Amino acid sequence: MKDLGPRLVGISDVSLGYGSPQLPALMGSLLNHYAPAQAWILEPDQSERPARHDLFPEIHFRRLNTRFSPFTMGGMIEYNLRAVRLLEELAPDLVVVTSSATLPALLLLKNKPRVVIYYMLESLAYYAKNASPIGRLMMTLNRQAGPLLDLIIVPEENRAVLDVPRARFHGVPLVVAYNVVHSADSARHVVPAEARSPT
Repeated sequence: MKDLGPRLVGISDVSLGYGSPQLPALMGSLLNHYAPAQAWILEPDQSERPARHDLFPEIHFRRLNTRFSPFTMGGMIEYNLRAVRLLEELAPDLVVVTSSATLPALLLLKNKPRVVIYYMLESLAYYAKNASPIGRLMMTLNRQAGPLLDLIIVPEENRAVLDVPRARFHGVPLVVAYNVVHSADSARHVVPAEARSPT
């Protein structure tokens, strides 16, 4: 594989382009930050959601099909096993995981990427309260992933206050990135950092 700078890979638990722009937006920002770089997003092949990759032309997509819905236990296992094979092939420098359902791919990797970001888009409240096997599994996956994480991104502070102790993510650096719309027009009105007055 030709080296074009850092390799960045995001792992989604849903087909993108249907109201979940957070991961492509983050990957686009990381591409800009690490330029020149290459970015891929792995996503499940949800038959009811055709690919919308044209919405994010700067990102390479790998759509992984599974025999079962990725929202079943069998489908989740198959998706993560396929994701691990691709991750081993791509040998990324940075990986972004987005949910409990994508953590097995990270846990199964032979070699940890230099940087692992958990973009914690889902709350763990449901799993923490759910005594079912799936609830316990998801909490266990989060707790096992903790030592592999270099950064956690949450969409608001209150979730971090609750979920960091639930998952035992103590000591992992945390950033709050609000889910807000970024208007391309607003970029012209942002005062450069060096021109701002200190507060």
